[in-house]
Amino acid sequence: MRMIQIAAVVLIAHAVAGCSGSEIAGPSGPGVGPSGAGGPAPIIVSISPDTGSIYGGGMVTVVGDIDRRATATLGGIAVDLGWSPTDATRHFLITPPHPAGPVDIVVTNPAGGSQRVAGGYTYVEPGSYRLDGDWAGFTVDGSDTWIEFTVRDQRLTSVRCIDPLDNRLAIDVSQPFVNGKVDVTTEEGRFSAWSVSPTETAGTIDMKPCSGTLRWAAGLRPLPQQTRR
Repeated sequence: MRMIQIAAVVLIAHAVAGCSGSEIAGPSGPGVGPSGAGGPAPIIVSISPDTGSIYGGGMVTVVGDIDRRATATLGGIAVDLGWSPTDATRHFLITPPHPAGPVDIVVTNPAGGSQRVAGGYTYVEPGSYRLDGDWAGFTVDGSDTWIEFTVRDQRLTSVRCIDPLDNRLAIDVSQPFVNGKVDVTTEEGRFSAWSVSPTETAGTIDMKPCSGTLRWAAGLRPLPQQTRR
């Protein structure tokens, strides 16, 4: 089920240009090569996507020769660095909230060698993202709850969820997104959503039976006419 959670997040492939074993260039300028003593440094080949919302919550794939025990920071903030069980070169991190602008990504192997990508990720204001459509995905905190919601004319119109025991919730709401974010409280509880990218959203839900302030990530579903093709 954890692999399904990863699949629920839509990733936009982006190859970082100008990389080598000792240096990598980020969008905002030249990168700084490996540093630190006592062991080999990671070699980062690509970062995707390299842009996302100031609210955070997006999944970023870091590809390269990286120790599975490595640590990472994004914009100076420590983040967990997960890895793919089927591809040793693919690692994942979840972006934390951060003010708009380019930030560095630093990956450090346990022996001390590190690789910094200057301006490797850029935070942007999400107000221009059009969120209209049907969204769906799993919670990403291990609770394996399925979340669906619909946005019409930049307004949240419905929320649905199914917990692992097949308990279900479906409610109609009418709450506008403001600068790419919505927060609604009803008799059932609280639901929040924010844009991570044009095709990815994240948020929390604490609505019975999907309770406990569960964190989720969702991708944009195809439109009905696209589904029929």
